[in-house]
Amino acid sequence: MAAEILTIGDKMDLHHIYSAMGGLLAEKTYTSQLLDFDGIRHAKILMPIVGNRVVPLELQDEYELLFYTEKGMYQCDARIVDRHVEKNIFVLEVDFITELKRFQRREYYRLDCSIDILYQKQTGKEEYGPQKKGVLVDLSGGGLRFRAPEEVQQGEKMQIEIPLPFAKGNVYRRVFLDVKSCVKSEKNLFEIRGEFENLSEQSRETIIRFIFEEQRRRMKKEKLYE
Repeated sequence: MAAEILTIGDKMDLHHIYSAMGGLLAEKTYTSQLLDFDGIRHAKILMPIVGNRVVPLELQDEYELLFYTEKGMYQCDARIVDRHVEKNIFVLEVDFITELKRFQRREYYRLDCSIDILYQKQTGKEEYGPQKKGVLVDLSGGGLRFRAPEEVQQGEKMQIEIPLPFAKGNVYRRVFLDVKSCVKSEKNLFEIRGEFENLSEQSRETIIRFIFEEQRRRMKKEKLYE
């Protein structure tokens, strides 16, 4: 089945799920590309590059792989079994440890982005304070993370207006957020992470569709420069 789905050159994301040495899991989602596949369970992928620096992922660590294929998004878990250089290309070899399946948890995939938003802090049961500006830095169907010039507390409620920049124009969505964390970032900014509350299925599907279309757009743009 996997041989009929995956194609050499498919883009993918890697999300750290297990550290063989018992270390901390990487929070960052890495981007890679399929270089070779035996059609069953073994593959060669491009070693991730962040800021022009190759990231040598640890052997025996496990990652969730999310493939962007012509047939849709597919996911499996894999273990890193080797890393080396082939013809000046930094290569990771991985073994699939779960079956490749159509990605069903799209709402949990986080898209890195930079989108200006408006937010309001809840002040009463159905009352909100003045609108303030923030910058969305990642988005999923389950929640978001944004930067703001003020600190908020875990458990606070917020209302946020997000302009989703589709190819045919912006689609605006108002969402309600339950704040899960707030940490100081840079330049006196705070990074606020939260989960959506009472999000309608229509709004969730719109967000997921935007994430998928934006990822496909980025993939096509990358191919133009290959």
